[in-house]
Amino acid sequence: MALKIKNVKHKPARDGRTNTWCGPAAVSAILGITAEVAAKRIKAFRVRNPFATRKGFSNRKNSAHGIGWAYTSEVLAVIQSSGYPGTINHNDKLVRWKREHGTRQTLAQWDANRAPADRLKLFLVVLSDHFIVVQGDKLVDNHYNNGTTLSECKTWKRTRLTDVYEIRK
Repeated sequence: MALKIKNVKHKPARDGRTNTWCGPAAVSAILGITAEVAAKRIKAFRVRNPFATRKGFSNRKNSAHGIGWAYTSEVLAVIQSSGYPGTINHNDKLVRWKREHGTRQTLAQWDANRAPADRLKLFLVVLSDHFIVVQGDKLVDNHYNNGTTLSECKTWKRTRLTDVYEIRK
């Protein structure tokens, strides 16, 4: 069974607004749970891992209303503990690109150089402290809750990639 990218699910706040950070939005797009449940799972992992505290960040961003940041390791731990243990790191390709070209790959360059077989796969992409989920030409994050195409996405096209992970069942 092939994995499918999902739209970010929100449970609107009392004032009707939905304010979701990129970590919970990425987990929501992969697992199909609401972003609020994803934030609670990330916070639960953070409590179990006492070393996952970031110096210099206020506790206000880690309040009961949600989380203001997430480490890549926290997002991957939540995904892997939810039945997707086959996460594959594709960073060797990024390192090879940097060695050949002298700079990190942009999202547009990564998309243009993906193999046709990779277009069916589900990827968690880390863009300089921002999480997006990509499958085929569809991109989902907290800015594009219902998804957009990579060709139409002007926001992240020229952003440099930090990490790429293939999500497998």
